[in-house]
Amino acid sequence: MGQFPYRRSRRLKTLSAGSPRTSPQHFKKAISPRLQNKQIQLDSKEVLGVDIENGTRWGWGPNGYTYPQIYAVAWKWVGSPDEDVKCILLDWRQSNETLKDHCGELWDDLSRADKFLGHNFRHDWGGLQGLARDLELPFLKTRPLVDTFKDIPNHTGPSRSLEDLCQQFGLGPKPHLSQRDWTEAFIRWFPDKLEMVKNRNTQDVILTERLYLKEKELGWIDD
Repeated sequence: MGQFPYRRSRRLKTLSAGSPRTSPQHFKKAISPRLQNKQIQLDSKEVLGVDIENGTRWGWGPNGYTYPQIYAVAWKWVGSPDEDVKCILLDWRQSNETLKDHCGELWDDLSRADKFLGHNFRHDWGGLQGLARDLELPFLKTRPLVDTFKDIPNHTGPSRSLEDLCQQFGLGPKPHLSQRDWTEAFIRWFPDKLEMVKNRNTQDVILTERLYLKEKELGWIDD
């Protein structure tokens, strides 16, 4: 399996063990005990939360063109502890075989899942299928989907963004990266910036699961 040439940070392991205001126990208070217990039932259904981070790549031709490229994928089985979230970074300087090995556990879990969970998952689904095409991996078969963005009733006014909904319900902050952060992560490959990307990617998966439980509690979605 391909490895990145830097020491793995302990940052991700300490995210959920931080201050009381940022711990999973703090955010669980925003979700009713009935819905927290629902996780036991979800485990048997093999629901997989997935999020990608992608950037723009440039092609050459008479007028040039751009296309999206995946740089990170995070995933987690719904109902598992927050600490079980997984994330891989894709260094496109490596060979296809190395990258395919790097994606092995991800593809196994994607193929095993009975259902996917995401926020505006159409974006993530297209990226994953593009990754399959790039690396000659098996294309993923469609699964039932829970989308915390698309599945709630249409409305005007308040944003349906993950950031806004999680802020409304006190589920936790969505990490942000500046344009310079992204550049220093995936153009210059600075280790500290890559860890920021992993943090954003994994937190998106965790926040989407919390939002899913909250939307079920409110009766906004019924899967």
